[in-house]
Amino acid sequence: MIKADELKAEISLVQEYYQLLKDYLSGAEYDISEIRGCIHSLKERLSKVRLLYIAYCLERSGKEINLPIDSLLNQMDFALALIESNPQQSRAIIQMALAISPTKIEDIIAFLDFLKERLI
Repeated sequence: MIKADELKAEISLVQEYYQLLKDYLSGAEYDISEIRGCIHSLKERLSKVRLLYIAYCLERSGKEINLPIDSLLNQMDFALALIESNPQQSRAIIQMALAISPTKIEDIIAFLDFLKERLI
């Protein structure tokens, strides 16, 4: 059985990683290895949230409701690959990768904020 607290905890981790990434994109200075780790962890947590959310919805309503994050995860992989070859341009690479994703990270975070507040 999926507990709302488990899903809330994972959403909180996503929010923390997103905030670090957002700070970096706004000009805060971080070591590039920390940013790579942040993107990797954000991807992992988003994937876990998606799985927990699907299971949570199945338990509650009997319906499988998916979070449409595949394109965002692919763009994060793309950014990680480009950063490896051009770390001095990491900020611009991440901005570009997130901008061209059909699924906007801001939209996913807004949904997760909404969901976290309403989980029983």
